Amino acid sequence: MGTWHTDPTELVSIFRRALVALIPVAEAARIPWRDADAYDDWDEIARVLFNQIVLRSLEWAGVGKEDGFTFPEYGMYLEDYSSHHVIGVRTQQTHERLAVVALTTDHDAFDTVACRRLDAQGSLAVGEPLSVALADATFYVERRGKDGLNAVTEALVVEL
Repeated sequence: MGTWHTDPTELVSIFRRALVALIPVAEAARIPWRDADAYDDWDEIARVLFNQIVLRSLEWAGVGKEDGFTFPEYGMYLEDYSSHHVIGVRTQQTHERLAVVALTTDHDAFDTVACRRLDAQGSLAVGEPLSVALADATFYVERRGKDGLNAVTEALVVEL
């Protein structure tokens, strides 16, 4: 079928558009989607979309399951990321290492990225979770290596 040249920022943007598109359907089905009201039903919908749009694209680009490492489950705040690849977040506001946890809502639907701060090795969560504006964020993939070295991936070629 061909190839698709993309990057993690575009994948997260597509994922957000999918979440926003499903809001009217969720509301019609009486499935709460706002952060304070959302429960397992919405969380599962979001998790499936994230897995299929973001993680499956990474897998088809050759990023993700090598060396026995996996990505954290969408929406889960972990304390230890040492056995996981992470989708990292960059912003102009902070130079900390940040790992994506979920998209949340501040003003507009899913306009904010919930993150965990990571230590210098990118392995352990430090401090309290942090939220950053999606509009200010760019994303990358930090892949773990068995040798303890991490590799950063910003451009993706997805085999279709």
